[in-house]
Amino acid sequence: MSCVLYPVVLRDLLLTLAALDAFEPRWTEAIIDEMTRNVLADRPDIEPALFDARLVSTMRRAFPAASVEWYERLIDAMDNHPKDRHVAAAAVHVGAAAVVTYNVRDFDSEVLRQRGIAVVTPPQLIGQLVADEPSVVALAVRAMSARKKRPRMSSRRSPASKASEHSKIRYKCWSIDAFNATTRMALRTIFELGMSRNRSG
Repeated sequence: MSCVLYPVVLRDLLLTLAALDAFEPRWTEAIIDEMTRNVLADRPDIEPALFDARLVSTMRRAFPAASVEWYERLIDAMDNHPKDRHVAAAAVHVGAAAVVTYNVRDFDSEVLRQRGIAVVTPPQLIGQLVADEPSVVALAVRAMSARKKRPRMSSRRSPASKASEHSKIRYKCWSIDAFNATTRMALRTIFELGMSRNRSG
Protein backbone atom coordinates (compact mmCIF):
# COMPACT_ATOMS: atom_id res chain seq x y z
CA MET A 1 0.00 0.00 0.00
CA SER A 2 1.26 3.43 -0.95
CA CYS A 3 0.18 4.84 2.43
CA VAL A 4 2.92 2.88 4.21
CA LEU A 5 5.55 3.81 1.62
CA TYR A 6 4.81 7.54 1.81
CA PRO A 7 6.22 8.51 5.26
CA VAL A 8 10.00 8.81 5.00
CA VAL A 9 10.99 7.20 8.29
CA LEU A 10 8.46 4.38 8.05
CA ARG A 11 9.41 3.66 4.45
CA ASP A 12 13.09 3.57 5.32
CA LEU A 13 12.46 1.29 8.28
CA LEU A 14 10.25 -1.13 6.35
CA LEU A 15 12.60 -1.34 3.38
CA THR A 16 15.61 -1.81 5.63
CA LEU A 17 13.83 -4.63 7.47
CA ALA A 18 12.92 -6.19 4.13
CA ALA A 19 16.55 -5.95 3.00
CA LEU A 20 17.46 -7.88 6.15
CA ASP A 21 14.95 -10.61 5.17
CA ALA A 22 12.55 -9.80 8.02
CA PHE A 23 9.75 -10.11 5.46
CA GLU A 24 9.32 -10.25 1.70
CA PRO A 25 7.90 -7.02 0.23
CA ARG A 26 5.50 -7.10 -2.69
CA TRP A 27 3.96 -4.19 -4.55
CA THR A 28 2.48 -3.31 -7.92
CA GLU A 29 3.35 -0.55 -10.35
CA ALA A 30 0.01 1.03 -9.43
CA ILE A 31 1.10 1.23 -5.78
CA ILE A 32 4.46 2.74 -6.71
CA ASP A 33 2.76 5.24 -9.03
CA GLU A 34 0.34 6.28 -6.28
CA MET A 35 3.17 6.76 -3.80
CA THR A 36 5.09 8.84 -6.34
CA ARG A 37 2.09 11.05 -7.14
CA ASN A 38 1.39 11.71 -3.47
CA VAL A 39 4.99 12.53 -2.59
CA LEU A 40 5.47 14.85 -5.56
CA ALA A 41 2.12 16.55 -4.94
CA ASP A 42 3.14 17.34 -1.37
CA ARG A 43 6.77 18.12 -2.22
CA PRO A 44 6.84 20.31 -5.34
CA ASP A 45 10.50 21.07 -4.61
CA ILE A 46 11.44 17.49 -5.56
CA GLU A 47 12.27 16.88 -9.20
CA PRO A 48 10.25 13.91 -10.53
CA ALA A 49 13.19 12.48 -12.50
CA LEU A 50 15.44 12.67 -9.44
CA PHE A 51 12.80 11.04 -7.24
CA ASP A 52 12.52 8.18 -9.70
CA ALA A 53 16.29 7.78 -9.96
CA ARG A 54 17.06 8.03 -6.27
CA LEU A 55 14.12 6.18 -4.72
CA VAL A 56 11.90 4.27 -7.12
CA SER A 57 14.76 2.84 -9.19
CA THR A 58 16.66 1.97 -6.02
CA MET A 59 13.65 0.07 -4.69
CA ARG A 60 13.34 -1.87 -7.93
CA ARG A 61 17.01 -2.80 -7.94
CA ALA A 62 17.03 -3.76 -4.27
CA PHE A 63 13.89 -5.92 -4.57
CA PRO A 64 13.67 -7.19 -8.17
CA ALA A 65 11.07 -9.83 -7.24
CA ALA A 66 8.79 -7.41 -5.38
CA SER A 67 6.75 -6.18 -8.34
CA VAL A 68 3.54 -8.18 -8.87
CA GLU A 69 2.23 -8.64 -12.40
CA TRP A 70 -0.65 -10.43 -14.13
CA TYR A 71 -3.03 -9.87 -11.20
CA GLU A 72 -5.50 -7.64 -13.04
CA ARG A 73 -7.83 -10.48 -14.04
CA LEU A 74 -8.62 -11.02 -10.34
CA ILE A 75 -9.67 -7.46 -9.56
CA ASP A 76 -13.35 -7.95 -10.40
CA ALA A 77 -13.54 -10.94 -8.04
CA MET A 78 -12.42 -8.89 -5.02
CA ASP A 79 -14.99 -7.72 -2.47
CA ASN A 80 -13.16 -5.02 -0.52
CA HIS A 81 -13.34 -1.28 -1.20
CA PRO A 82 -13.33 -0.71 -4.97
CA LYS A 83 -10.39 1.69 -4.96
CA ASP A 84 -8.16 -0.89 -3.25
CA ARG A 85 -9.28 -4.03 -5.04
CA HIS A 86 -6.14 -3.98 -7.18
CA VAL A 87 -4.10 -4.39 -3.97
CA ALA A 88 -6.22 -7.30 -2.76
CA ALA A 89 -6.02 -8.91 -6.19
CA ALA A 90 -2.22 -8.70 -6.18
CA ALA A 91 -2.11 -10.20 -2.68
CA VAL A 92 -4.32 -13.11 -3.74
CA HIS A 93 -2.33 -13.63 -6.94
CA VAL A 94 0.97 -14.13 -5.10
CA GLY A 95 -0.51 -15.84 -2.03
CA ALA A 96 0.66 -13.10 0.32
CA ALA A 97 0.62 -13.70 4.05
CA ALA A 98 -0.65 -10.20 4.76
CA VAL A 99 -1.58 -6.82 3.37
CA VAL A 100 0.12 -4.02 5.30
CA THR A 101 -1.94 -0.85 5.37
CA TYR A 102 -3.31 1.90 7.56
CA ASN A 103 -6.65 1.63 5.73
CA VAL A 104 -7.80 -1.58 7.41
CA ARG A 105 -11.48 -0.86 6.82
CA ASP A 106 -10.91 -0.76 3.07
CA PHE A 107 -9.77 -4.39 3.22
CA ASP A 108 -12.74 -5.92 5.02
CA SER A 109 -12.90 -8.85 2.64
CA GLU A 110 -14.30 -12.34 2.80
CA VAL A 111 -12.09 -13.25 -0.16
CA LEU A 112 -8.96 -12.35 1.80
CA ARG A 113 -10.19 -14.15 4.91
CA GLN A 114 -10.94 -17.31 2.96
CA ARG A 115 -7.40 -17.31 1.60
CA GLY A 116 -5.83 -16.67 4.99
CA ILE A 117 -4.46 -13.26 4.04
CA ALA A 118 -4.24 -11.06 7.12
CA VAL A 119 -4.71 -7.31 7.06
CA VAL A 120 -2.25 -5.64 9.42
CA THR A 121 -1.13 -2.12 10.17
CA PRO A 122 2.52 -1.04 10.26
CA PRO A 123 2.37 -0.90 14.09
CA GLN A 124 1.20 -4.50 14.17
CA LEU A 125 3.83 -5.68 11.70
CA ILE A 126 6.76 -3.90 13.31
CA GLY A 127 5.55 -4.68 16.81
CA GLN A 128 5.51 -8.36 15.92
CA LEU A 129 8.99 -8.10 14.45
CA VAL A 130 10.23 -6.39 17.61
CA ALA A 131 8.82 -9.31 19.61
CA ASP A 132 10.03 -12.07 17.28
CA GLU A 133 13.26 -10.66 15.83
CA PRO A 134 14.54 -7.88 18.11
CA SER A 135 18.13 -8.25 16.91
CA VAL A 136 17.05 -7.75 13.29
CA VAL A 137 15.10 -4.61 14.17
CA ALA A 138 18.10 -3.29 16.12
CA LEU A 139 20.33 -3.98 13.11
CA ALA A 140 17.87 -2.12 10.87
CA VAL A 141 17.98 0.92 13.13
CA ARG A 142 21.79 0.88 13.13
CA ALA A 143 21.79 0.63 9.33
CA MET A 144 19.42 3.59 9.09
CA SER A 145 21.68 5.59 11.38
CA ALA A 146 24.79 4.72 9.37
CA ARG A 147 23.19 5.91 6.13
CA LYS A 148 22.49 9.28 7.64
CA LYS A 149 26.01 9.94 8.90
CA ARG A 150 28.28 12.01 6.74
CA PRO A 151 32.06 11.43 6.80
CA ARG A 152 34.33 14.11 8.16
CA MET A 153 35.51 16.45 5.42
CA SER A 154 39.15 17.48 5.39
CA SER A 155 39.92 21.07 4.49
CA ARG A 156 42.46 19.72 2.01
CA ARG A 157 39.79 18.14 -0.19
CA SER A 158 38.39 20.15 -3.07
CA PRO A 159 34.74 21.25 -3.16
CA ALA A 160 34.25 19.06 -6.23
CA SER A 161 35.43 15.92 -4.43
CA LYS A 162 33.25 16.77 -1.45
CA ALA A 163 30.21 17.22 -3.69
CA SER A 164 30.96 13.96 -5.50
CA GLU A 165 31.22 12.00 -2.25
CA HIS A 166 28.08 13.63 -0.87
CA SER A 167 26.22 12.66 -4.04
CA LYS A 168 27.32 9.04 -3.66
CA ILE A 169 26.27 8.99 -0.03
CA ARG A 170 22.86 10.42 -0.89
CA TYR A 171 22.43 7.84 -3.62
CA LYS A 172 22.76 5.05 -1.07
CA CYS A 173 19.79 6.39 0.90
CA TRP A 174 16.30 5.12 0.26
CA SER A 175 14.88 8.61 -0.21
CA ILE A 176 16.03 11.86 -1.74
CA ASP A 177 14.41 13.75 1.11
CA ALA A 178 16.81 15.52 3.44
CA PHE A 179 16.70 12.96 6.22
CA ASN A 180 16.26 14.52 9.63
CA ALA A 181 15.37 11.06 10.98
CA THR A 182 18.10 10.17 13.43
CA THR A 183 18.48 6.91 15.27
CA ARG A 184 16.53 8.51 18.10
CA MET A 185 13.60 9.20 15.78
CA ALA A 186 13.70 5.65 14.43
CA LEU A 187 13.70 4.25 17.96
CA ARG A 188 10.83 6.53 18.90
CA THR A 189 8.92 5.32 15.85
CA ILE A 190 9.46 1.70 16.89
CA PHE A 191 8.45 2.51 20.47
CA GLU A 192 5.25 4.22 19.36
CA LEU A 193 4.44 1.35 17.00
CA GLY A 194 5.00 -1.13 19.81
CA MET A 195 2.84 0.87 22.22
CA SER A 196 0.06 1.03 19.63
CA ARG A 197 0.28 -2.73 19.16
CA ASN A 198 0.07 -3.29 22.92
CA ARG A 199 -2.99 -1.07 23.21
CA SER A 200 -4.74 -2.82 20.32
CA GLY A 201 -3.83 -6.27 21.64
